[in-house]
Amino acid sequence: MRDRKLYLGDNLDVLRTELSPESVDLVYLDPPFNSDRQYNVIFREDQQPAAQARAFHDSWRWGPEAAVWYEEGMNYGGRIAETLVGLRRFLNQSNLMAYLAMLAPRLIELRRVLRPDGSLVLHCDPTAGHYVKILLDAIFGPENFRNELVWCYRGGGVPRNAFARKHDTLFWYAKSSNAPFFPQYEPYSAASQQLVRSRGGVSIDGRQRDLERGAHMTDWWSDINSLQTWSPERLGYPTQKPRALLERVIKALSREGSTVLDPFCGCGTTVAAAEALNRNWVGIDIAVIAISVIERMLQDDFGLRVHINGIPADFESARALARRDPFQFEAWAVSKITHLRPNKTQVGDRGVDGVGWFNVTSDSPSKIVAQVKGGQVGPAAVRDLLGTMQAEHADLGVLIVMDRITPHMAAAAASAGVYSGDGTMFARPIPRIQIASVHDHFDGRHPVLPPMLRIRPRAVGGGNPEP
Repeated sequence: MRDRKLYLGDNLDVLRTELSPESVDLVYLDPPFNSDRQYNVIFREDQQPAAQARAFHDSWRWGPEAAVWYEEGMNYGGRIAETLVGLRRFLNQSNLMAYLAMLAPRLIELRRVLRPDGSLVLHCDPTAGHYVKILLDAIFGPENFRNELVWCYRGGGVPRNAFARKHDTLFWYAKSSNAPFFPQYEPYSAASQQLVRSRGGVSIDGRQRDLERGAHMTDWWSDINSLQTWSPERLGYPTQKPRALLERVIKALSREGSTVLDPFCGCGTTVAAAEALNRNWVGIDIAVIAISVIERMLQDDFGLRVHINGIPADFESARALARRDPFQFEAWAVSKITHLRPNKTQVGDRGVDGVGWFNVTSDSPSKIVAQVKGGQVGPAAVRDLLGTMQAEHADLGVLIVMDRITPHMAAAAASAGVYSGDGTMFARPIPRIQIASVHDHFDGRHPVLPPMLRIRPRAVGGGNPEP
């Protein structure tokens, strides 16, 4: 019986309350900082990094929350506390120090949940990697460092005043000397194959070579490229990594049936790779958007429906989420309507909380916009959505409300008329504005929408870009 667990929430809370000591075989984490911007602005004191769809509440800036994380790390004492003191003396109360303070208690908890023969792989770029490695040495011990894996890739822009930055670093630490390792192999070069064949299967150093198996893989990987804009794997996450990269890590450092944990699972690449390779898995992310993307990916790619811990399971828990975090409630409510995407910009979003597209003609996708209202609303909310539709040149609109729909609201939506496309595409006209309540969702009633596109309009030749 496969064990699959997906959590919505702060990974520090989940690690402390939900995961038992020594319950995980492999941890992979790619902690995001400053998503959608150049990574090196984390060093700037005057600019607050943007969190991914508000996923981390702009936490990579020194403030009360970072100070609490720092003190939590200091409470462990010893080498960990000494390392944090040294880093803070050098970095002061910078954005980067806030990032390292955030990592410290999480890395400590990740070591706690690792089995005695477990491994941890932390993925980062060269901007902060040298500081992160010092922190890892303090927590795992420098004697448990195994590899610095360099992932090289191509594509993207090229700076005018520096060499193009085209690699990431993966630090592999083991919890003990008993951590398993399963060598991976890569093809010999054509020249090497020719030489070995000419010598009867022996290389120039006199060693027998298995040309069919290939060469023992080095710590420098250039055969897996980053995801390009046209890649069918892309799910809309700017920091998404290719599945082949995660599959290599998982195959090298874990056995079938073992448990893989990703505490910053984002769009779920680690989850997908673990599922494909017959591993148990645990995924944690603080963003409703991320969990919703994973939920759909598991359904589309593997036919799986998994219970999501932390996602509203009934009306009262949805209302509680709306009170606790209105932005997360908006994202959750939009994600419950098939193929509508929550708006990544939740402040200054021009009244667009979600968006989707459908085809009327092959080169001109039509747009649907969604608005979410968590409080008490009336017919004025319908008129507000209609104005947003006109401003966004959208053909259809969905108003998502907390409480049940009143007759006056239903009448206001009906007065907006119907949409029939070119008159031949749909079996029957579709109301231009539909209202969906959270009660409707839990009762199994959903808006009737045309067949939706799962890809960005520009990938099919036109339309408005994703917000």
